[in-house]
Amino acid sequence: MSLIQYWWTGITQPAAAFGQLEVKTSPHWAFWCVLIINVVVSLTTTTSQVLLGRAPQLESVLTFLPTERYLQAEIFFLPVLRIGIWLLQAAIIHLGIRLAGQVSDMDRILMIGGLIYLIVMPPLMVTDWVLVGLDRFEVGITMYTHGLAALWSVILTILGLRVLLGIKLPLGVLTSTVALISTLPLLMIFAR
Repeated sequence: MSLIQYWWTGITQPAAAFGQLEVKTSPHWAFWCVLIINVVVSLTTTTSQVLLGRAPQLESVLTFLPTERYLQAEIFFLPVLRIGIWLLQAAIIHLGIRLAGQVSDMDRILMIGGLIYLIVMPPLMVTDWVLVGLDRFEVGITMYTHGLAALWSVILTILGLRVLLGIKLPLGVLTSTVALISTLPLLMIFAR
């Protein structure tokens, strides 16, 4: 399947899309999905904010990076940050499953995360572009749009864990939620 076919199947039949991942032997394609999508976010949403002379949604909390230069720097470090978060979330889910005494597969968990990026991020990017165009890309609105995307991601993660690893609902909910909550501080510190 092409990435567009995976995306469409993921939107219309997510369980079938996760089932298609069983034929994949390596998560390298998921890495490229996460990287490319976040480079596109940097080159479109963040760059447009810079070109329009807009400030970050929140003040910088990093002493070495002032607010007025934050978005210019974020263009470069956001893709790296998001790859780190993708890896960290997969590791937390893997650890949670293993601690529960279940069989886990880190490669499959990484593939689940990559497919979720492929499913969730295009609609979220379009929403962000519309908000940027309307000059409404601000915390008061994006906390809802990005919050809904995070909830959608958790639901898809639970489904992916069920389809690919046979993880039961309670453990899927627990590990997916803990992974999201554990990585939120990184996004709160660095993503503006």
